[in-house]
Amino acid sequence: MFSLLSSGTKNAPDYNQAARNVACIAQVLKEAQRTPDSVGSALAFYVVAPQKQIEDDIFRDEDGKAIVEREAIRRCVEQRVESSHKGRDATSKRTWFEEWFMPTIEIIKLGLLSWEDLICPAGSEYEKFYQRCRKFNKPRSPRSSIGNQSTR
Repeated sequence: MFSLLSSGTKNAPDYNQAARNVACIAQVLKEAQRTPDSVGSALAFYVVAPQKQIEDDIFRDEDGKAIVEREAIRRCVEQRVESSHKGRDATSKRTWFEEWFMPTIEIIKLGLLSWEDLICPAGSEYEKFYQRCRKFNKPRSPRSSIGNQSTR
């Protein structure tokens, strides 16, 4: 529940988890040969977290920009494409970026949602479960998140 998004990977420290997930969505569409506009409003990426984490701004990068903002994700993926491949492969990655990623990022719904806004009013089974999760899951320090954590 209080998990943080990773800020990067071992080989790409600035390629954050939000950007990787949206890039994966674009890649799945490519492999399925389904254009982003063919799935239209069904295309979305949301981070769901406790309201406290959202209020503490842990889903912002070192520059204070929300990591689920369209432009932040586009820049992150473009930097990865530009830095990760050389030679012939650079052309194919750039083509993927222009033909698959850009149409995806233009129409995908993005955002942060709080658990509190999604679960039913007090007394529901979801609410009871959520309260137990909060009791047994300890939040991590807000600043040990996006800017300071790498995985994989």
